[in-house]
Amino acid sequence: MTVWWKDGAWSAINWKFSVTLLESGPMQGVVKMYDPNTGAGVVVLDHDRSEVYLRAGSLAGSVFRLLRQGQRIIFDLEESDGLRFVHSVRMGSDGR
Repeated sequence: MTVWWKDGAWSAINWKFSVTLLESGPMQGVVKMYDPNTGAGVVVLDHDRSEVYLRAGSLAGSVFRLLRQGQRIIFDLEESDGLRFVHSVRMGSDGR
């Protein structure tokens, strides 16, 4: 899935893709943007300020139902078609 922000709304394209879990361990970041209607968003990583993506289903199995801009989250990353996506979202600061 590719997501992008245009004219105040998230758009997405779905296709079959392979997923690779990145073995870097739990990551911490801040929600930059989140659209509760689509479940898509952007998270800025704490360690290098790069952006990773939220997609529909990223919150599945977590205590979160919605995210807000500026919210700090802990998560794991997975890679699909060269893009990094958030999964397994958790609360807390993870001691970092």
